[in-house]
Amino acid sequence: MAHAFPKRATEANLALYVKKVNTTRTILEIKEIKQAEIKLRAMLQNHSCDCLIDYQSYYTALEDGLSPLFAGKFVDKNKTATLIHATLNLYYMSHTAFDIGSEVEEFFVKEMNSSEVKATLTGVPAFVPVIQKSIEHDMGIVDGIGLPLALIIVAFILRSFRLMIFPILSLGISATVTMGILYPITLIYQIPSSTPSLMMSLLVAMSVDYSLFLLSRYREELLNTKKEHRNDNVILANVLKSAGHTILISGSTLAGCFFGLLILPLELIRGIGIGCGICLFIMLIVNLSLIPSILLAFSSFFSGSVDPIKICGTIYDDNKEGKESLQSDEENLINDEKRATKQKETKMGKSF
Repeated sequence: MAHAFPKRATEANLALYVKKVNTTRTILEIKEIKQAEIKLRAMLQNHSCDCLIDYQSYYTALEDGLSPLFAGKFVDKNKTATLIHATLNLYYMSHTAFDIGSEVEEFFVKEMNSSEVKATLTGVPAFVPVIQKSIEHDMGIVDGIGLPLALIIVAFILRSFRLMIFPILSLGISATVTMGILYPITLIYQIPSSTPSLMMSLLVAMSVDYSLFLLSRYREELLNTKKEHRNDNVILANVLKSAGHTILISGSTLAGCFFGLLILPLELIRGIGIGCGICLFIMLIVNLSLIPSILLAFSSFFSGSVDPIKICGTIYDDNKEGKESLQSDEENLINDEKRATKQKETKMGKSF
């Protein structure tokens, strides 16, 4: 239909479902419905958008000279509900269509002003705003609960407020770029409404995970190198060789899996694959290029993340712990060498 009738496929269709409640009268005996319907049609015909293409209902069918049998198609068999249908020369996903849909429902309810009738708007212009609110609610839960908990865990592991900038920066930039790329795609390809929520969950998880890989390895390099011998280029090269390689393999695998969904015949699955694949691809670029660049550009500031800090009179020094660990390892190595030498000497003495 989209190829044969491109305009008809994108038109906005509004269906007003009117049902009787709290009354023994049939839907056709409630004369207020006919009066409200006449005013509703006039409102749409005189609307500033001038977009009404077609208007159909039980009463308009009778006015057009159609038989009651045909007009009865707009009324259910028990005469408890009727349907009012309007077609607008608007793109069904446009904000204008959403606004007119809300106006139609509010106008009809206001004109009826009766507790005997309940009117509900159906159709894409009615569903989409509800879906959008649901998506915003789900994304708010992810951002409001999942992200703070993840950041608390990262802060506990990194022990540095300076490095906490990067998970938030990675998430913000990746989300902005991903949504910016996905928007024009949605204009030419159908993306499921559940995709943004899934993408946001991936963004939060991967931004924390990949940042933790990089930054924990960065701290380890700083702790294992004396301050006067630190070379920022060498440190970041070691970080990218180890943690960067892990991130590249992990992100490429996940992105490839999601892009692989494009071979499936279901548009719903394809849309999820496109959104999540782009999300992971952008996340890889940000974490393997932007974060190391910032660490290198402001190395004197971020290398101070391992310097001793004083909290409530207590000095916390990760360098001290690292030095003690290295010293302990060296002592253990020396003791092992002495033990091995003594054993050799004992064996040689026995042989003589």
